[in-house]
Amino acid sequence: MVRQTEVIEGGVLLNVERVPQPDPCRSEGGDCFACSLIAALQHLFPDQEPPTFEDTDRWFQGQWAEPTGSMKDALRSIASGESEDPAATARGVVDKLDEYARKPPTSNTWNGMDKALWNARSDGWSVDIAYDMVVPQFDPRQWGYGWPIVWGGDAYVQRLEAWLAAGWVALTVCDMDARGPIVDAYMLNSTNHFLVLDGARTYWKEQEHGASRAAEVHVVDSSRRNITGWIEINKWERAYGGTPWMLVRRTDR
Repeated sequence: MVRQTEVIEGGVLLNVERVPQPDPCRSEGGDCFACSLIAALQHLFPDQEPPTFEDTDRWFQGQWAEPTGSMKDALRSIASGESEDPAATARGVVDKLDEYARKPPTSNTWNGMDKALWNARSDGWSVDIAYDMVVPQFDPRQWGYGWPIVWGGDAYVQRLEAWLAAGWVALTVCDMDARGPIVDAYMLNSTNHFLVLDGARTYWKEQEHGASRAAEVHVVDSSRRNITGWIEINKWERAYGGTPWMLVRRTDR
């Protein structure tokens, strides 16, 4: 049985339990990718033992190609006569390939998360997998769009709410430092942190002189900074990012 979705004022909240990153980290740079996936699966499968970090190690590994460039360089060195000890050069490359085979690099990327979900499914976690993104609609007849950056706003929150209410848990990537789409004056920013999205709501917020419409998403964050909680949609989209969703739902719900 999947945990019941909580219907709240103006939306839904799944109450996904936070899985904090281990200290010290298992992966250089942090373990947000593994913790987010564990949090999603243990929420969907409360009737069984949650996946372990050893499970996620297997699911996220083996995605990178072998370092064939090193072998090419070694063969070129041997063939050209540059290598003083051709046998030792060849052995060094073989040892490196064997090391990669024993412990493949961890593909903790967006594409790596996709492959990890399918690996988890093959490993017995019976889940459906989907993908979505609220793509802004541009109307050049009404606006010039000198900088064509438009956010989803209410549409983002309402579509996310529909997915969550239907039993899905959303995974996304954001910029943990909330630096927005442009950094260093003109360079495009990139994302660097996985989170779980488990809540969405739109409601009227009381103000000093009446009320204003509010739209928020609820995030579950594994980092030591721990920004778990409700974030206003303009701040979430414009500062953190989190535009695409990778969605997972229990098949036998």
